[in-house]
Amino acid sequence: MKRSIKSLIGFTIGATDGDIGTVKDFYFEEDHSWTVRYLVVESGGWLNGRKVLISPDALLIPDCKNETFPTNLNREQIKNSPDIDTKLPVYRQQEIKLHEQYALENNWRGGFFAGGMPLPMNDAIMKKEDEISNKTTNDDLDLRSIEKVVGYHVKASDGTIGTIGDFLIDDAN
Repeated sequence: MKRSIKSLIGFTIGATDGDIGTVKDFYFEEDHSWTVRYLVVESGGWLNGRKVLISPDALLIPDCKNETFPTNLNREQIKNSPDIDTKLPVYRQQEIKLHEQYALENNWRGGFFAGGMPLPMNDAIMKKEDEISNKTTNDDLDLRSIEKVVGYHVKASDGTIGTIGDFLIDDAN
């Protein structure tokens, strides 16, 4: 089913052992697939309002009636997650640390590498770290905040046709 991103802002994120916080924003990959890569979650009082990133890979079946996204993460994993300033761009180095902490598959991987063989997780991380060390800081920026993009003008070849008001996501995938 297609859902408005704005309708998901404010949903509670649940851990296996209690609530984590509420959804404040989404980061998506603009350059390749336009896929939501992270939910920005404000932790509330238990982490002094710190914002954390949660990968959709950690989400279980959403409870839309109660506006809740349960996850397969526990509060200790969230507490020990890398401190990422959500007001700044998210770089691949930070994503690698985040996915190591949550023991999740890298959601930027295309699935298979050279020769059609999947690489083990650690090999994939080492490959990415080697690629990162050969890039400048701005080369690996590929995530955008939905909150920041809403309001952008949309232009056609013959002029502006409107502004971005919201995004739709398919909650089936």
